[in-house]
Amino acid sequence: MPFLTSFRIALRDFANKVLAIDDSQLPKNQIDLLKNYVDNHRFDTNTGDLKELMKVLKKKHEVDTIIVSKRNGSMVVSSNGTDLSEAVTGTALFNYIRSELPKSQSIMIKCDDWYMLFPSNEMVYIVKAPASLAPIELNAISRDVEKFLSKAEEITVSN
Repeated sequence: MPFLTSFRIALRDFANKVLAIDDSQLPKNQIDLLKNYVDNHRFDTNTGDLKELMKVLKKKHEVDTIIVSKRNGSMVVSSNGTDLSEAVTGTALFNYIRSELPKSQSIMIKCDDWYMLFPSNEMVYIVKAPASLAPIELNAISRDVEKFLSKAEEITVSN
């Protein structure tokens, strides 16, 4: 029995040395692909129209729909125009899950497409896409929208 255990250990160590592949290099092909994408596509988020910003964000993040609503379900803006029912449903779903799991930061639901719900300040963002987005992309969407809304608020206050 001890011989068998020693043999297993020796075989495992040998396999680790033979199969251990140093994969510490950066994936150059993927980096080149992303760099080309960024170089060939410019997304101007400095627009004066919120609906235009939503169109740009849809293209930039390759999503189908972006809905921004207040926590009570009232819609602030939608990339598709009027998605009031989705705003109400998404906000209600987010508030329910948040009541049951208070520490939840974002909610991702796979139902044919992905529905991603996440809060930022006093708003809930509802994003529908064929693939899930990373939290950093969701935050980038909210940052762009909130930057626009804060500029619009400053203009309104100064007038």
